[in-house]
Parts: sequence; C-alpha cells; structure tokens
Amino acid sequence: MYEKYRTSYKLDGVLVTLDEMPFGNFSELEGPDAESIRRVAEKLGVNWEARIADSYTALFAHLKMASV
Repeated sequence: MYEKYRTSYKLDGVLVTLDEMPFGNFSELEGPDAESIRRVAEKLGVNWEARIADSYTALFAHLKMASV
C-alpha cells in the first residue's frame, strides 16, 4: 500500500494521469495502441526515451535498494 494523489485527463482518446507520490511525481499514458500513446506523449512534450514500464511497486523496491 502506498500514498498517491492522482489527477486524470483525456487527450485524443488517451488517458493521461499525473500521480504525486512520496518518492516522486509520475505520469501515465494509457490508450488504444502504442502509436496513439506516442502521439500524445509528443504533443505533451514528454521524452519518449525516458519512459519506464515498471510498476510503482517495482519502482519503490528499486528506491529501497538504492538507499541501503
């Protein structure tokens, strides 16, 4: 279980969520296909190459390991 504040938007058929969490701020893009998601990412100025496919649970586990 983790704390998260989420704001959601819809742009060109893609769900765009902005999540504020204790270990960082993240955005999620969910859409019907990879091309739609990529187009919206480009429209928003998101660096496609910086994307992370890990879950929040996995990201938090990486963070815990790095702080040891």
